[in-house]
Amino acid sequence: MVFILPNPSFHYPTSPQPANDHLNLLVKRCDGKTLSDLSYFSQLSTEKGQNFSLKQSIHLPVFEMYYTHYVTVHGPHNGILCLECDANIICLWNPSTREFKVLPQSSIQRPPSAADTSFCGLGFGYDSQTDDYKVVRFIDNTFEYHCDGNSYYLETTYQVDLYSLKGNSWKEISDPIIDRGVGVSIESVPGVERPLGFWKNGELFLESSDNELVLFDPSTREFKNLGIHSYKETQMVAYVESLVSINGRSEHVIRRTAEDEVG
Repeated sequence: MVFILPNPSFHYPTSPQPANDHLNLLVKRCDGKTLSDLSYFSQLSTEKGQNFSLKQSIHLPVFEMYYTHYVTVHGPHNGILCLECDANIICLWNPSTREFKVLPQSSIQRPPSAADTSFCGLGFGYDSQTDDYKVVRFIDNTFEYHCDGNSYYLETTYQVDLYSLKGNSWKEISDPIIDRGVGVSIESVPGVERPLGFWKNGELFLESSDNELVLFDPSTREFKNLGIHSYKETQMVAYVESLVSINGRSEHVIRRTAEDEVG
């Protein structure tokens, strides 16, 4: 089985969205004003003429519980998001039904002789053949071998853990073949720091060089400033409302409207 290892330094934008889907839009952000600031989500209005105005902010207690500053969002798939809080804290979230699930810890053993073990990538997807949502996690195991008293060499082996929502459990994939030759090419656009996610009709959310969120139309090459400041590790997530159950619990979150945020 061949696995494509995601590039950990790049947050891949979600796929281009169809024009006829009624999409919801979240911004994952961390203000970064102090060291104690935690990640949270802002829900933006997608109604025509409202210019992506802030509807409410969503603060998930799991971020506070695990003191999470940086969260990577994977997906969505059928309205389900995978939140990577750190190497050992992975969650599934359906923002439409407000169902939330912290995945169980993996019991897969790491080689005891490894000098170092690190988590180097994560993927999330839907398996249509088994009607199951799955999370794949990539692990580097580094071994240190001493040739003589002054020299040594390092060897790295890989493990791949696979989580199944149906089974609510992890298993190890035997003899994985890891391909690190993945590259992403995005046209250089002046004044743009990085891509954040796709929107309708091929439009792309971008972070400008002055840390503002903008919407770019590649057909006209026009920018639209959204009037939203970008902070550390900002991501844009467009998702379709979904009633898919993730066998979790109802979220107990703090939801503040735009008026509450100002007040």
